[in-house]
Amino acid sequence: MYSNSLIRQLFAIERAIGSVPQEQLRAMVVEAQETALEGELRNLREIETFRDRLGGSQRFSFRRFLYSDDSGGKRRSA
Repeated sequence: MYSNSLIRQLFAIERAIGSVPQEQLRAMVVEAQETALEGELRNLREIETFRDRLGGSQRFSFRRFLYSDDSGGKRRSA
């Protein structure tokens, strides 16, 4: 999981402060930022997939309701 990797990287950055050159520390920070952004992108893709699935099933259910016998077989206006 990306959060475990990010936490390890942050601890490594904390330990490195004051003991490694600034350029190396900066590279470690950039790497941790990339890890965080990759995780956020993964989360957004999962949310998008979930919304697509949920939205598709809701639209189907709503359309079924609109044209069901319970609705009188006619389309209702909102």
